[in-house]
Amino acid sequence: EQQILDYRSKRKSLPFTENDENIVVLIHPKSDKVNANEYYYGEEIKQQTDKVVLRDLPTSMEDLSNSLQQLQFSQLYIVLQHNHSIYFDGIPNMDVFKKCYKALITKQETNIQKEGMLLCQHLSVKPDTLKFMLKVFLDLKFVTQEDGLIRINQQPDKRSIDSSKVYQLRQQRMDVEKQLLYQDFSEIKNWIKSQLS
Repeated sequence: EQQILDYRSKRKSLPFTENDENIVVLIHPKSDKVNANEYYYGEEIKQQTDKVVLRDLPTSMEDLSNSLQQLQFSQLYIVLQHNHSIYFDGIPNMDVFKKCYKALITKQETNIQKEGMLLCQHLSVKPDTLKFMLKVFLDLKFVTQEDGLIRINQQPDKRSIDSSKVYQLRQQRMDVEKQLLYQDFSEIKNWIKSQLS
């Protein structure tokens, strides 16, 4: 019987060292590989081992599923390290995006260093949320940024907010957090079992 073990708590440490050859460790694509047994989620896995560690939070459920389908193991350790959770910050609704864009248009040129906090108050959002919204606007080329100044693009293409890659990645990240960090462990176990070939 395969064991799926919950090591998501910071207080729990793995009962072995990660660089052991008999272990496959799955890591986030932005992490550096330190050992030969480390693989990015979604990447082809060339070795089969007894133990598998999901060390970092994956970028998407699809990548995780892809990895799980390649593995045979007797024990799976779920650690899911991540810097911070965005799940409870959520995604601003379209009205907040519109209000933000309108405020930027009114000023034409905004110094984020000096006026960022005022804009946050005006929109009732946290600085991180404002940063995210500005990244979406930059991605869609609604604005440009140079030397800390956000300027309105006078002739932007008509594109929807949710067509932005930045926006989609955040949605993906929230989905991953919801399913892997905030769901009951029995649900996570069932999902993982359903992915194993």
